[in-house]
Amino acid sequence: MHKYCRLIVSVCLLGFVALARLAEARTVNVAIPCYCFQYLPFFIAKDKGYYREEDIDAQIIVMGGGVGLRALIGSNVDFAATGEPAVLSANISGARLQILFSAYYKALLWLYSDPKIKSVADLKGKKIAISGIGSATDTLTRDLLKKRGLDGGREVAMLAMGSPEARFIALKTGNVDAAVLSEGFKFIADEAGLRELVSFLKEDVFLLSGSIGARDNFIKTDEPLIEKFIRGTIKGLLYAQGNRAGTLPYVVKTLKVKEDLAAKIYDLSLPGFTKGYVKEEIQREAYTQAVARLGAKDPPAMERIFNYSIAQKLLAELESKNWKPGP
Repeated sequence: MHKYCRLIVSVCLLGFVALARLAEARTVNVAIPCYCFQYLPFFIAKDKGYYREEDIDAQIIVMGGGVGLRALIGSNVDFAATGEPAVLSANISGARLQILFSAYYKALLWLYSDPKIKSVADLKGKKIAISGIGSATDTLTRDLLKKRGLDGGREVAMLAMGSPEARFIALKTGNVDAAVLSEGFKFIADEAGLRELVSFLKEDVFLLSGSIGARDNFIKTDEPLIEKFIRGTIKGLLYAQGNRAGTLPYVVKTLKVKEDLAAKIYDLSLPGFTKGYVKEEIQREAYTQAVARLGAKDPPAMERIFNYSIAQKLLAELESKNWKPGP
């Protein structure tokens, strides 16, 4: 009996310690724009307890990119997974934001059309479904149309339709002639007999996504919390890169696809992952493309947009400790 009493006391003490740790955890609100492949590191970090190890209770909130950016500027969220065009635009407008981490550097998007449309040139006078005006799906498509001699918005209607699912359904039902689709619907579109016009993954464009954007004043006043959040996210990223078998269930759950399709998506998308930051030449190219898309006359310096120093330091520390993701 005495042995069992000691066991009960030990279990109770462990429970109290866990509750105390839970009470100490700092709640952090994080806005991400969609349930997409490039945001897997955030979901993995939360589920695997990487944020909890940093005494962070991460609340991941899915909201449109524009809404998330406004929430970040208004201090309604602590971090927002936003790309360089949005941060550049916000800085031009007077906001002070920086990108501290980027999980992905390629444009994981495809332009699909009705099978009757043979080329991008055939889209003149047609309708394309995008996620939202000013979004990456919008700006990248307008750039593409311009290169093909078409004016997106004037010669081709750009219709904001929100989620990838809504865009796919609009194309499948004939409500639009083409749609920009994400990785979750690329193979589904193939099976439905729709035509792949363009793979942005193969185009000469950089789109830094799965990023962590934060306000300048927050970075300056709470750097310890910033480091904790980025460290946890880097661990989620390294897990996604190095553990295919363990990551596939997250692809299934996050993108709501079957296992065989999840494997195809993972293998197709994996090369676009970073180590949490990108080299200066890619930063400059992404910055130059974003400035061109926005038509910015007097943009802020590139260094105002990107600040990967914390991510680089934390990754180096993890590598020096030979940190490896578990099963």
